[in-house]
Amino acid sequence: MSGSAGAGGGVTGSIMLVFDGHGNVGIIESGGGGGMAGVCAGGGGNFQWTNADTIYDLEGVSVQTGGSLTVGPGFGGNIGAEWVVAMGYQGFNFNIGGATGPVPIEMHSYLEEAAVQGFSIFDLIRSTTDRFNTQNFLN
Repeated sequence: MSGSAGAGGGVTGSIMLVFDGHGNVGIIESGGGGGMAGVCAGGGGNFQWTNADTIYDLEGVSVQTGGSLTVGPGFGGNIGAEWVVAMGYQGFNFNIGGATGPVPIEMHSYLEEAAVQGFSIFDLIRSTTDRFNTQNFLN
């Protein structure tokens, strides 16, 4: 989930479920601000793809530059895209949701800070099987 609002300057924030090819799963929380060409406020669902090796590489500072289009009067359907660049990885955000504003198009560039809370599925399985193996369940 993500949301942003602004007029000339803007703020943004998101909470995402993240996973990688190493069995790591977690929650990433991010927030930041920057410049916005347009006037709008909105939020919705977010999908992000990056070339980061693990979810922990997503922690820290990134720059997200993109825009969105709102269709419909008042509060309408919104679709947006962003290019993400950070130290060690880059990627793409796609979001869909709702927004409101007097102009149907906005563009932005935000500096964001992200924190990751994660765990390894493989470590969880290993610790569960280790506990099972150390217990004597048959007696």
